[in-house]
Amino acid sequence: MALPLADYKARDLVGYGDQPPKVKWPGGARLAVSVVVNYEAGGEPCVVFGDPRCETAGIGSVRGEPGLRDLILESFFEYGSRVGVWRYLDIFENHNIKASFLVVGHALEVNPEVAKAIGKAGHEPMDHGYRWGYAGSLTGRPREEERAMIRKNIDTIRRLVGERPVGQFIGGATLQTRELLLEEGYLYDSNYTGGDLPIFVDVKGKKALLVPYSRVLNDGRFWRENGFILGEQYLRYGKEMFDRLYEESALTPKMMTVALHDRLCGQPGACRSGRGIDRLHQRPPWRVVRAQRRDRESLDRTIRRRLSALCAALAARRILHLLAGWRSR
Repeated sequence: MALPLADYKARDLVGYGDQPPKVKWPGGARLAVSVVVNYEAGGEPCVVFGDPRCETAGIGSVRGEPGLRDLILESFFEYGSRVGVWRYLDIFENHNIKASFLVVGHALEVNPEVAKAIGKAGHEPMDHGYRWGYAGSLTGRPREEERAMIRKNIDTIRRLVGERPVGQFIGGATLQTRELLLEEGYLYDSNYTGGDLPIFVDVKGKKALLVPYSRVLNDGRFWRENGFILGEQYLRYGKEMFDRLYEESALTPKMMTVALHDRLCGQPGACRSGRGIDRLHQRPPWRVVRAQRRDRESLDRTIRRRLSALCAALAARRILHLLAGWRSR
């Protein structure tokens, strides 16, 4: 039986349709490319931290036994914090790229040298929860408990990296999460994969900026069935995505997200990022850090200015999701 039409309005299945907004990226770039690195080692569920069992995601058929340490599982994550993250930091420095690091607060606490390196290099720290996996999921949390978890990670990242996060991507995010992020001063969240452009959504009368994440160009597919096997496959997929979006961006702006994990593409056999970066130099995009290192007031002014230019063109179509740039010039 079909649902009443009103019930469908909780989701936007229309988007920009065949009339996407035409907004110029800074510097006249046609395509915005965001590189996102997931830093999770030391924040994942582990009996050492008092969790009932170790995390198993990303290790194939291995299963953590309740109450017992699993040294293979633990060291799988440790590779990222001991080796992989430093490999990425070297690549970014060599190619002058600023990335957004999705950082788990507890992971930074057990390896503060990584936090210092992220801050010193000028990369953006994004909120990935104080804990990761089932230990950090926000699903079903009472409102004030979830608020406390968000505030704890804000304080942790500010203390260790040197600045607070203004964007978030986390497992188990809900509509309640989006409300709390606005209340706690976040500028955007990336708990969204529904397009190639940022959008605004209405959250109880306020506009929430959503910056797309990617579950497609994501090295998490190395551990999934029928996913990537070789680093060359990830690289080829990324090149084809870049070329297609670059072609389309001749008419309207586009955004591309490259999602990485230090324990996955940080492995020597998969870490082909240096070759893929050549594509960015051949056809220079705007290599965007999701939230630039600017003050909140300046960023708000930029969003309002670009929104005002868009509203007149889009209001006739009654589009609720309005694109705005989020970087100050």
